[in-house]
Amino acid sequence: MPVNRDQAGQSMANLLPESARRLEDIADELAKISGVPVRQGRLARSPAGKVAGQFDRTQGVMRLREMSDFETMTHETAHALENEWGRSLNTLKTQFAKELEPMAYTGATSKQQLSEGFAEFMRYYITTPNYAKRTA
Repeated sequence: MPVNRDQAGQSMANLLPESARRLEDIADELAKISGVPVRQGRLARSPAGKVAGQFDRTQGVMRLREMSDFETMTHETAHALENEWGRSLNTLKTQFAKELEPMAYTGATSKQQLSEGFAEFMRYYITTPNYAKRTA
């Protein structure tokens, strides 16, 4: 897993305001930005097996297996933003499909590639920005 460091090797945490240095605080900010409730457990069954999280587009609820799973939360927040921004975001995703689709997790169907690639890009951009920039 890539290390979250800026180009000079300084920790990205040092660049954040004091009030946003804890992952829990950043997770709270992400929940506010997405505008969706975040709940633990009660994940729907998936043909892919055990999932770490999911965003229910019809109910507008993000569910996580573990509330402390920050990376999964960032991934699911991206799906919440897809739901909120709709066509305007789809236009942007389509424009960058060549970069986003390869970032999708292994096992994503061809129909899921663009959406999952976008969610994974957002996860990496928030957690390890330099890795996201190099990969996309």
